[in-house]
Amino acid sequence: MAGPRYFDDKPAQPTGPDYLRKPPTTEISTRHERETAKKSKGQRVPGSGNKLGKPGDVRGVGDLQELKATGKTDTRIKLSWLRKISHEALTQGRYPVVNMRFEKLEPPTPTDWVMIPADVYEDLKERAG
Repeated sequence: MAGPRYFDDKPAQPTGPDYLRKPPTTEISTRHERETAKKSKGQRVPGSGNKLGKPGDVRGVGDLQELKATGKTDTRIKLSWLRKISHEALTQGRYPVVNMRFEKLEPPTPTDWVMIPADVYEDLKERAG
């Protein structure tokens, strides 16, 4: 029979999953990559986040995407992301895309946003119009 528990005793370890735990950023990023590749009919770049020489995160028909996802209420856009994806896309003859997911946004605001160079945006507008 176990003795009484007092305030300075350590609580027992929980036996089941912790449903209140926030998912790690790798889970959020991997889900974002899978969903984006499927939506854009592109392919995930295996090892893109952890191996040199693996450009971008998702390779589309004419684009190369760098994906960023956050569960925070805000984020900063880093110039290094823009330089990196611009260089990598240029070497592959594709246009660069920075695809961002903000998990804290709620409808009607979309959670996924895309940044592309202004000249690519103008080309897309001309083709659509």
